[in-house]
Amino acid sequence: MALTTGILFGLLFMIGYGLSGAISKVPSQRIGAVRTVFYRGVLVSGFLLLITLLFFKSVAFTAKDALVMLLIAVLGYIPLALYLKGIQTGKVGMVSPIAKSSAITTVALALIFFKETLSMQQAGAIAAIVLGIMLISINFREFRASSLFSPSSGIPYALISSVLWGIVYFLLKMPILVFGPLLASFFLEAGVTLSAGVHLLMRKTRFVWPGKSVMPFLALLALTTSLGTLGFAFGVTMAPVSVIATLGFASPLVTTLYGMIVYKERLGMMQYLGSLMIVGGVVGISLF
Repeated sequence: MALTTGILFGLLFMIGYGLSGAISKVPSQRIGAVRTVFYRGVLVSGFLLLITLLFFKSVAFTAKDALVMLLIAVLGYIPLALYLKGIQTGKVGMVSPIAKSSAITTVALALIFFKETLSMQQAGAIAAIVLGIMLISINFREFRASSLFSPSSGIPYALISSVLWGIVYFLLKMPILVFGPLLASFFLEAGVTLSAGVHLLMRKTRFVWPGKSVMPFLALLALTTSLGTLGFAFGVTMAPVSVIATLGFASPLVTTLYGMIVYKERLGMMQYLGSLMIVGGVVGISLF
């Protein structure tokens, strides 16, 4: 029963982050990616703080636990910043599929250090999801036309962000078990927001609250991000982190479907195949 509930939270993680990835397109274009992350983070942190205060249960933790949580949160911003840098210098069709392959790192670390075990069916389902993520995101023409390991291609940034994201989601399980899903989610998003604020200060960017044309998108972005973060946090308390992380990294399926419906984007054969593989993998994990 706990595993099934955990998978449901994993699906919430996938849907929340998939929608936030799609919705972020508009504010990122209007106010910039880093400012979007910061102002989104302010709203997310406020929402999670409210939820935490409403449903807070006493938690015993040390200053060391709080420091570890903060360091993981700051570490969580680094792959995001590198991903944004990769998108700026390279092509989304090259950078995104590599960055979204983070599940490979998370699964490997969870199997080694958390001693998680997967059945052959679960392993096959996870492999199908990871391959589906690559197919749904990748643009083979852009790969052929690029200098793969040149910084201008964005691929080096994507590779580093993929590994770091995988490490972050592996590490997050430990503070979540200490602080509980609600408080850990708040600390995570607050730490990422703080890091984005420092990044803006380093770039000497003015802190001007976005106008009315952007606020509805930021509000939706904050809501979907909050749901995704809470989905992961609750999910890993009930199911293996290798399973929950893989479901979350399948979020490009939701983003792609959103783009097809809202932005009238057309899908290619590879994207349809990738979508089917992700859906099949999700069903496989749920059944096995």
